[in-house]
Amino acid sequence: MKQMNTWKKICALLLTGLLLISLSAAAVYADEEEMTEEEKARQELLDKTYKIEVASNKIPGWPQGPGTYGEAACVMDMDTGTVLYNKKMDTKQYPASITKIMTAYVALKYGDMDSQVHFVEEDISFLEGGDASLGMHAGEVIPMKDAMYGMMLHSANEVSHAIIRTVGGQVRAKGEIDVPDAPKDGASEQELDYQWGIALMNMEAKELGCTGSHFVNSYGLHDDNHYVTAHDMCLIGAAAYQYEYFRTVTQTLSYSIPVYRKDEETDAPRDDGLYTVAERWMKQNHKMLHPDHEMYYECVKSGKTGFTDQAGTTLVTMAEKGDKKLVCACLHTYGAENVYHDTRALLEYGFNNFDKMEITGDDIAAVVSGLNAAVTPAEGEDLSEGTSLSSGEEKKTSHGVGRKITMINDESLSMMVPKGTKKELITGKARYDMNHFDLNTGLLDLYNKDTLVGTINIHFESFETSVKNALALARKTRTANMVKAGGGK
Repeated sequence: MKQMNTWKKICALLLTGLLLISLSAAAVYADEEEMTEEEKARQELLDKTYKIEVASNKIPGWPQGPGTYGEAACVMDMDTGTVLYNKKMDTKQYPASITKIMTAYVALKYGDMDSQVHFVEEDISFLEGGDASLGMHAGEVIPMKDAMYGMMLHSANEVSHAIIRTVGGQVRAKGEIDVPDAPKDGASEQELDYQWGIALMNMEAKELGCTGSHFVNSYGLHDDNHYVTAHDMCLIGAAAYQYEYFRTVTQTLSYSIPVYRKDEETDAPRDDGLYTVAERWMKQNHKMLHPDHEMYYECVKSGKTGFTDQAGTTLVTMAEKGDKKLVCACLHTYGAENVYHDTRALLEYGFNNFDKMEITGDDIAAVVSGLNAAVTPAEGEDLSEGTSLSSGEEKKTSHGVGRKITMINDESLSMMVPKGTKKELITGKARYDMNHFDLNTGLLDLYNKDTLVGTINIHFESFETSVKNALALARKTRTANMVKAGGGK
């Protein structure tokens, strides 16, 4: 009888389990049935986007990063420039309002923060219904510092236009800087100043090492010729973050531009020229900075949001934890909430999987003592990277001589490396700096396996060479064989 009761209990449990599985499957099926065709298509797009290959995950021994619901993303250490995460980071994407980070950077570098911004018709006439705006009017005048809040917190497009026009005019008036592609004339003085500001933005992009960005406006409204890459936005974000006033503005949660008038009864400018018709209130749009918001992340210190139909949701975020300072760029993300979840996951990936490694003068000396000097080959001459020179030895070629490293900078170098990386695994390659070519100076690239993690300036011993040889050398970058930082060859 006991056996029969036991079997009954087992059968009852099995039937209950089967019923629950059936109900669960029915619920899933019902959910799928309830999804509209549009919702199904969106879910398929999200799944496909999340599965896009993460290039940094293919690096041997590199920590595996998460997927994202965006077309492109990058995480970079701001102190060293080391890229920790790469998902299509060099593909061109539309930026939307994260453009204003570059506008702010140019304003901080070239503009007078104690000057005033005078609004003119050109700053406002391009706006269309729905464009982010503070409702500024031609004739109003506000301090440049107030304007920075209007641009970075409220994302006001007319304020961004006025800022870069003002800065472009200041640079043009001084005539001290050679700005490539700056126009010589324009439809008006105001338009000419604005185009000078845009030329400054593109000039600075190149100076920062951006390789896939081009700006045609200062605010980010769509234009097919206005684009960036995730890596470039990390470079731009890191550069802007160096300015204290940028950090002050972008960490602010709310701000107001007051009424500037001579007095309450008189609708006239103040004696210092400032004038507004109304007070303007604004608040921080980056949800990860608001302590009372569900998206809040205590490590986030700065950033900028963006959105257009063509760009999707874009977000650049700067964060700090301990001795680590990271910048994260997410481009063409599908969903405003998804971009915050992606950003947090990427920042935590960076904080949790990498450490800073200090390479001291002694470590660098060990690399140099074992490093083989670079050899410049003649045309058609077969000298592989394995061709080496002993310490103090020169190898004659029909096109020059090998260079001996005789001095390096005394400074130590910080690098971001995967947790657990040992110094003896760091290797070096010597090369010439093709951007600032000088026969007596070069660069020592430091690698963790095949991944570049830092670069040190080095000096070579002088030697006689002809202009022809120097030009030939500039066209070729030869590297020494890799050596271990522990001093072994």
